[in-house]
Amino acid sequence: EMFDDTGMDLFRDSYRVRAEDVFDLGFVYKSKEFNKYRNYVMTRSETDEQFARTPLGQSFAGSHFPGGDGLIARMIYDIVKKRNLHYPVSKDKIILTEHTGDGNFERVTFLEKAWQQARFKSLPSNENGQSQKGYGLELTFSKKEANSSVQPHVTLRILPLEEIALLEATNEHHQNTNQIFISKEKDIKKIRMAIVVREILKLNRNKHIFGYLNEFGPGTKFILPVIKETRHFLLDAEVATIFYQTKYYYQILEQSLRKSFLLIEEELQKEALNKIHSKARSKAKSAAKAKAAIRERSFTEKVTKPSNQPTKKVSKTRKATVPKATAPKTTVPKVTVPKAP
Repeated sequence: EMFDDTGMDLFRDSYRVRAEDVFDLGFVYKSKEFNKYRNYVMTRSETDEQFARTPLGQSFAGSHFPGGDGLIARMIYDIVKKRNLHYPVSKDKIILTEHTGDGNFERVTFLEKAWQQARFKSLPSNENGQSQKGYGLELTFSKKEANSSVQPHVTLRILPLEEIALLEATNEHHQNTNQIFISKEKDIKKIRMAIVVREILKLNRNKHIFGYLNEFGPGTKFILPVIKETRHFLLDAEVATIFYQTKYYYQILEQSLRKSFLLIEEELQKEALNKIHSKARSKAKSAAKAKAAIRERSFTEKVTKPSNQPTKKVSKTRKATVPKATAPKTTVPKVTVPKAP
């Protein structure tokens, strides 16, 4: 603990990550399938800047991979638990903002009060002391609208524990991170720890501390929030997401990797089709050029090659001359006059 900054007055306390705080992810990095797809993304990102900026390209940046956010949340959650950083978060100071059926704000509710109502409903009610069904809470947060600073409100329901167990099993596969199910006191404790994780992420979520999995490791130093017992905390959709990630982080990892592998397979199929089309186009162009060359050569040969047949001399035909008609000269007999006797 000599490298931690604790008991600070002017600055916030900080914590330096130990080697035991970090999960051993060798089973992921040593996977042949993982390396095959990761190498494709890394190689293509080096030459294709547009692809490198896509979510798929960024999800494999550095040592990061899909599902890493859930792993980070879980590792911080374990640090909070081991260091008891959640102790100052009073369960009586956790509030919810409920909404009406149309999604508008209705009222502020204390989580502990709602939980006590569910527990009261589970108490024995008849003279024989037979207990009723056990009851718990279902919290469903509305989705936050884009570019909105308003925190999503929550729908709160008291449900039988059997129904909550069924909903939890369904939610594990559907990955609805906007829900929290509370069936025992231990879940309240988990919510308190998830609130501290949210506060830590808020203070340290930037590229200089950690945001990706490859930036979280032994020696990483992050700032700790100032938490007093008198402070109220809002239980919102972000806490619900962290609550889900810390519980199902391994399932999130598997499903996230599977989805990314399918996306990469689609990219590989697109590249294969593009190569086939490119080859077909180049063949068509080559064939067209060959045909054009043949036509040009045959035309040239016809013009320049002498014919095998003897050529006839072309003689000019003389114009027919019509003989001029000459009239015969008529001889007039001379008149002789007889001499006088």
